[in-house]
Amino acid sequence: MWMYCVDSYLRSHVEFTTGLKGLVPLPGERVLVDVPTVDFQRSGKIMKIEYDSEDSSALVRIHLSEDVVFDSSGTGILYISGEAGEMRGPYTVYESSDSADDANVVIGDLPEDVFTVETHAEAGAKYIFAHTTTEVKSILVTKIIPAGVNSIRISGPFYDERVYGEPGAVAPALTMDLLQYLLLDYNGVVSYVDSGDSSGAAIEVAGELYVYKLVWNGTADMVKVEVDYGDDSSGIGFIEYDEFLESSSLLIETDSNDITVRVTPYSGDSSGSELATEYQMTKSIDAPPTPAGVAASGYTEIAVSWDLVSGQTDWIVLVYVDDSEVFSATISATDSYTISSDNVTLSGGPWSNYTVYVAALDSNGQRGIAGYDVVWGASD
Repeated sequence: MWMYCVDSYLRSHVEFTTGLKGLVPLPGERVLVDVPTVDFQRSGKIMKIEYDSEDSSALVRIHLSEDVVFDSSGTGILYISGEAGEMRGPYTVYESSDSADDANVVIGDLPEDVFTVETHAEAGAKYIFAHTTTEVKSILVTKIIPAGVNSIRISGPFYDERVYGEPGAVAPALTMDLLQYLLLDYNGVVSYVDSGDSSGAAIEVAGELYVYKLVWNGTADMVKVEVDYGDDSSGIGFIEYDEFLESSSLLIETDSNDITVRVTPYSGDSSGSELATEYQMTKSIDAPPTPAGVAASGYTEIAVSWDLVSGQTDWIVLVYVDDSEVFSATISATDSYTISSDNVTLSGGPWSNYTVYVAALDSNGQRGIAGYDVVWGASD
C-alpha cells in the first residue's frame, strides 16, 4: 500500500501500550505522548538526482518537488515508491550544507534505479519526507483495548488543532501552484545537416547544437516557454520558443552556451487562456564553451592546438575521417596536444585528409560543441 500525504497536517495513526497508573482515558479524549515519533511532512515527486561521476560511493544530491524542514539534528528519512508502486526505504537524508541550495534539496544515499521526473517524466518516484521528533504530541484516543496485566493499548491519530479543533473541521486540501518547480540541465550536443535552403539550392551544412533539458511541474494544463540566448549585443531578450505546451518537459537545441529560460503557465486549458505571470519561473545555465583558434597539422603525427578559454580546464580531441570518429583523447590544463605516430597507426592512419575537433568538457564529462579545422592533403 502506498501512502501519499496531501499536506503538512499530521494525520498519522499511532498505537502504544501504557500502564494503568493514573486516569484511564476514554475514546474521544486526548492524551499527551512525549516519546520520539516520526513526523511526516509534505510529500511529492523526486525531480532529479545528482550522482558523483568520480565516486560512486558518495552521497547524492536529491531535488524534491516540495520544500522540506529539518529539525535541529539536520537528519531525516525518505520513503519512496518503486517502479511497481511498492514502498521502498526508509533512506536516511541530510540537510544540505550548501547555502546556494534551495530548501527542496537534500543529501543522501539512494539506489541508482530510482525514477525521477527528469529521467521518466510523470513516472518519477513519489516520496514521503519525515524526521524523528521528540516534540510532545497530542493523540486523539479512538480505541482502547486490554494489553495484559495492568496495561492497555491505545490507538488514534495525532491531534492537530488545524484539523480537529472545530466541529466538522477538515484539513485544507493541498494547494499546488500553477507552476511549482522548474529544472534546467545541460544535455550534451546533437548533430544536424541542412540539405537545402528556401530557394531550393542544394546545400549541406553540418554542425552541432547544444541540447538543454527543461522539466517542470504544477497544476497548469499548458505553459509558454521563452528563451534568452545570451546575446547581449542584440538586445532582443526573451524570444518565444513554444506556447500552449501541454507536456511537462522540453528539449531546447541552440548554438548558444549561455541561455536563460522563462516558463509561464496559462490559467486555463484552452488557447484563449491568459498567462498567469505571477507564477512565472526563470532558470539560467551555461554549457561548455566552444574553443576558438583550433588548428591541426601533420601526417604520420598530428599536432593540434587551440585558444584557451578562461575557467575551462578539461578538453577532448577528436579525429574524424569520412564522417566517422577514428580517435579521441581527453586532456586537461593545456592548449595543445600531439597525436603520436603510434596512435595514428593504431587508429587506421595516416590519412590523406581528416577533420580534427576540439571540444570543452563540463564537470560531468559531457562535451560541448566542437571547434574544428579541416586539414586536406596533409603530409610530412
